This record gives sequence, structure tokens and C-alpha cells, in this order.
Amino acid sequence: MAYRPYDSGEMASEEPATELASPWARLAAWIIDGLLYFAVIVVALFIGFAIAGVGLSDLIDFDLEFFLGALAIVVALVLLAFLSLFIVQLVLLATRGQTIGKIAMKVRIVDAKTGAHPGWARLILLRTIVNSIIISVLNVLPGAGGAYFLVDSLFIFRADHRTIHDFIAGTRVDRVG
Repeated sequence: MAYRPYDSGEMASEEPATELASPWARLAAWIIDGLLYFAVIVVALFIGFAIAGVGLSDLIDFDLEFFLGALAIVVALVLLAFLSLFIVQLVLLATRGQTIGKIAMKVRIVDAKTGAHPGWARLILLRTIVNSIIISVLNVLPGAGGAYFLVDSLFIFRADHRTIHDFIAGTRVDRVG
């Protein structure tokens, strides 16, 4: 689907067209990012257990002091690994409008009206943090946060493929190249 950078109407011949990312490309990018976080955490767990020297025999001969020391090492390493990936993803979002998953799927977050980079404040603060706060607040009511997440996700099947968090930030997701 061709998309005019300045509005959702007919394309003008003097402006280059961009193509909206498909819902499937957006979903695949999200899955890749999720799997990347999962992989980083699993690797950090294995490395943490190896550094702490935890083996199967330690589970049988349980020593609370050893267990707490090992747990501290493992938790610190997992948090460090998660935080490192999170920072890389935020820097990529702020500078390129892409996460690692979006880079892999060749899609990018852009300003919905101009097609330009929307800036870090809209990408990080509005699109990511405000949306997370909405979900967290709604989680006070059982199931409400999950329902919002589901509805937000299903918005990618609209004609313009924009989610609720895209509307909050004034963004859309386009194909790259």
C-alpha cells in the first residue's frame, strides 16, 4: 500500500511515496525483540550459575548462605544483561526509529504526517513509557491491562496499521528500502 507522507489521502506525484509496514512485519519485529530479550536472559542465567558455581549437587545439599550469594550473582548478571539490551534498544529507537527486531524486518517508526524521524521524546516518552504507564494503571482492574494490550495490538489490522500507541505519539511504522 502506497502512503503519502503528509496525509492519508491520494498520493501526489511530486512527493515520494513510502509504504506502510504490514501488520505481519510489525508482529515479527515484536517477536524478534521479545525472543532477543529471552535469549539474553537465558544466557545470563547460565553464565551467572556458572560463575556462582551452582550445580545439581548444590540443590540436593542446600546451603542457604551459598544459595543467597549465588542468587545475588545471578540476579545482578541478569539485570545487567537486560539493562544493557534495553539501553541498546532505546538508543536505536531514539536515533533510527528502530529496534533490533525492526531493523531485521526492515521497518521504521516515523512521524505520521511527515514521514520524518519523530524524535526521541515521542518515541521513548510517548510511544513507550506513556503506553506502559497506561497498561500498568489499567492492571489495577483484573484483566484491564491485558485487554488494552490486546486492543492496542489489534489496531495494526486497521487500514492505516496504526496502533493506539501510534496515535498517542503521532507515529506510524513504514517499510525501509
